[in-house]
Amino acid sequence: MALMAYAGETDAGQRAIAPFRALVTPIADMVRPMPYPEIYPPEQPGFHPIATSSTMFVDEIERQGIERMLERFETSTAMMRAVQIRVLGGAMARVPDDATSFAHRTDASW
Repeated sequence: MALMAYAGETDAGQRAIAPFRALVTPIADMVRPMPYPEIYPPEQPGFHPIATSSTMFVDEIERQGIERMLERFETSTAMMRAVQIRVLGGAMARVPDDATSFAHRTDASW
């Protein structure tokens, strides 16, 4: 399963996700242009997921790091396993740091 978001022009977003779509035919492909708030589903009363996480900022992910993620992913006993890779920077980093409550906009090398 992959959750993807591209903040920018629709055509550029389609080009950015094309390599992922080319990997395999998905069971369901729900990636489509949508307003930003729509990427977050409504909360379900009584739903309380249990999760653990690790967070870090990096300018690039080398092969060794990807292999380590995959190894941990494969050996995990969690009911649902996930790895999130989020790209920061770009247009969201072009506003002053104190303009919004969104942190870490400039923690990327681009």
